[in-house]
Amino acid sequence: MEWTTEQLDAELCVLITAKKLEEQAKKIRIMQEEKITNFVSFDKEEGSETFKGIKRVVKLTAKIKRTIIEKSWNALSKKTPKGMSMPEKSKISLDKNALNEIEKEDEAFFNNIIKCLTTKKEKIGVSVSLIEED
Repeated sequence: MEWTTEQLDAELCVLITAKKLEEQAKKIRIMQEEKITNFVSFDKEEGSETFKGIKRVVKLTAKIKRTIIEKSWNALSKKTPKGMSMPEKSKISLDKNALNEIEKEDEAFFNNIIKCLTTKKEKIGVSVSLIEED
């Protein structure tokens, strides 16, 4: 498809407007969520509660994100009482750079690794900025 720079600018203008509307809608949503939370006096630190209106039901869920401070955690894990273990899980993640190196060095092993992976194409990221004029 042939396109002109004028057409591109017009499409980018529509995209910028859509993004602004999206940001406004997000702010309104967050304000409404806070308003409803205060209205029903939901004050749990963690857990959920359901509230029923006449035509609608809302379930509010409070979560606490806990992140391990690795240095402190490792020091404490050395002092774990006998018969007890630290409450931890290991998560394997893919090292993309190492995978690329294996692909170059050992195709057979690379093909075995690929069989252990699922792939899903991600959404294409789009970033728009104005061109600075001289």
